[in-house]
Amino acid sequence: MTSRNLQGSLIAFLLLSTGVFCSTAVKAQTNIVFQDDFEGSSIFGGWDGVEGCCSYSLTNSTTVKRTGKKSLRVELRKSDSDVGGSKRAELTDNSYPIPPETNRRWWAFSNYLPSDFGKDSVHEILAQWHDRPKTSTVSLNPPLSLQVYKGNWIIELRYDSVDVNIDKGANIKLKTFVLGPFEKGVWNDWVFNYNYSFNNNGTLKVWKNGQLVLTYNGKNYYNGSYDPFFKIGLYRWVWSSSWPRSLEQSVYSTRYYYADNVKIGNKNAILQDFLIPNPVPTNVKPICNVRYKQSIPLPTNTATIQGSTSTDPDGSIVSYKWSIESGPNMPAMVSTTAADLKISGMVLGTYIYRLTVTDNLGATSSATSIVEMTGSGTLNKLPIMNLGATKMVILPTNSISISATGTYDPDGSIASGLWTQESGPATAVITNANSYTATVSSLVKGSYYFKFKATDNKGGYNTDYVQVYVDGSSASAPAQPTNKKPIANAGSGQTFQDIYTTISLSGKASYDPDGFITKYKWAQESGPASTITTPDSAKTTVKNFVVGTYVFRLIVTDNGAASDTSRVTVNVLPATTTAQASRRGTLPAEQPVAAVSTDLNNTWKWPGKSIAIYPNPLQQQILVNMNSPYKGAASIKVFSLQGALLYQERFQKTTVIFTRQVNLGNLPQGTYLIQVAEGDRQLGIQKLVKSE
Repeated sequence: MTSRNLQGSLIAFLLLSTGVFCSTAVKAQTNIVFQDDFEGSSIFGGWDGVEGCCSYSLTNSTTVKRTGKKSLRVELRKSDSDVGGSKRAELTDNSYPIPPETNRRWWAFSNYLPSDFGKDSVHEILAQWHDRPKTSTVSLNPPLSLQVYKGNWIIELRYDSVDVNIDKGANIKLKTFVLGPFEKGVWNDWVFNYNYSFNNNGTLKVWKNGQLVLTYNGKNYYNGSYDPFFKIGLYRWVWSSSWPRSLEQSVYSTRYYYADNVKIGNKNAILQDFLIPNPVPTNVKPICNVRYKQSIPLPTNTATIQGSTSTDPDGSIVSYKWSIESGPNMPAMVSTTAADLKISGMVLGTYIYRLTVTDNLGATSSATSIVEMTGSGTLNKLPIMNLGATKMVILPTNSISISATGTYDPDGSIASGLWTQESGPATAVITNANSYTATVSSLVKGSYYFKFKATDNKGGYNTDYVQVYVDGSSASAPAQPTNKKPIANAGSGQTFQDIYTTISLSGKASYDPDGFITKYKWAQESGPASTITTPDSAKTTVKNFVVGTYVFRLIVTDNGAASDTSRVTVNVLPATTTAQASRRGTLPAEQPVAAVSTDLNNTWKWPGKSIAIYPNPLQQQILVNMNSPYKGAASIKVFSLQGALLYQERFQKTTVIFTRQVNLGNLPQGTYLIQVAEGDRQLGIQKLVKSE
């Protein structure tokens, strides 16, 4: 895994209006420095940056939400163009300005994996705390990340005590913590208390649904890096064209999930600042509670792991099941169905045990516990597992060989092996299950996981899994799933005065959960007569408005011929003055209408902003309005999202309120970053869209 290059990228800094940012909540809780429940009109408000290629990358959902009426929907496709050198759709906090703010220590967010979020044998990052070296441009893996991998939640933590600007990350150490299987169709509330340090005084605590699932003390950051910036979304480097397919291979071409209730706190925050009430399902799952890790010095060779503190919030626990995942030998386990597990005959080394509890309505939960036997003596090193990448089978072929021939024992030999099925359809038959190479047959369409247990000549053993993905069709294959209809989104309602005659409508937030949208159709349902310029486009303009209330309908159709409808209301109010009525024109596209003053004299028309750039999207020219006491040298620069400088000009700002016209007609269609500076002071960076 150390060979992966989770490459950092240029952040598309956005200084947008605070349509999402819950400023009242921040004031009420002074230890909360940022929060977003995605209830506002803009997904990106309050965030420093957004990284996503397409209209569906980061959108609002009104069907799946943790609280309120909306959540963030994150979607990534294998066919997406690279962003920052890889496949990602993420929002970023604390990446700007540089150096970043140093007081953040608490992070909380909720996520929801849909029912079709299957296991995959590749790593996927859903949240990460990234670094930025202070004096070099070396790109390193994130010091901390929350991932899903082979059906489990995992935490990856990295640190380097040597200055990374000097050693270029050559001394980075990796620790991986498995937090148990992920669950689909439920919200997970995460809280991270991350006190980052490249010394031994670092700490990390992680809570999941109010339960402490990880405590770590020690080095957990990079020497020579600025304080971390936080990213939430989805990052799948395995889909990058430069990633060697022999290392990891994904069986999916589309991935999506939901996030909600992001909250970030300073050093003085406490856990209670981040806990939110859980929705009450029909049956609340039991809480499996075991000690995460304990160390026992030899010659004591016994241990007890308590599972009796596990509880069921709305019923009772009816069964306990203990199993061992790995260890330097096979110690005796007394009553693997008791609440507490008693173990004897342990030797020097580390053991991993798993407890699964079942409640009175059949719901289950599991957790792992580590027992570390310390002291002097000869340590039996566990077998090193190598089962290879995911295997692909296309029906009507229904069998394939699975191999663990790359598995070996670093201080001895492999004495025995055993293949078993971990998950998937029950039709599979394993032949030669006790050999390195086995054959699985009678396969049908679906995803399988097979486990190989390797035992060495000293009794130590280890386990790993290989995925077999079966696709195609045959007489024995199950019926194809029905086509899911697309989700139409005609955008938020608009209200403006009759000083404008043309506005923009956008359906780009529409998406298809299991395919792609093939057709858009705009139509007017009510209101005075108007003209839709391009009714068959995702985005269109509407002309010839007069005072009145208008309703426009958007119908989207997907590649399976399913369709969905969304409506948007536009209110046109009378102009308040004769001067305004005489200056009717085009409403700047996708600008927050409420931010534009109806006063068209020389006073500043954008309260709370030091710069205003419009129209955005642009076709040929933009106006850059600046409002500050500064007078003197100023500059405007336009960059690609990859950081290439495409345009720049220098000029003198001669008045407090100053307007500069910029001609960008030569730029091709796409998304850019525009930077405005006064002398050596950066006034702001914003995303700029160039339309047709």
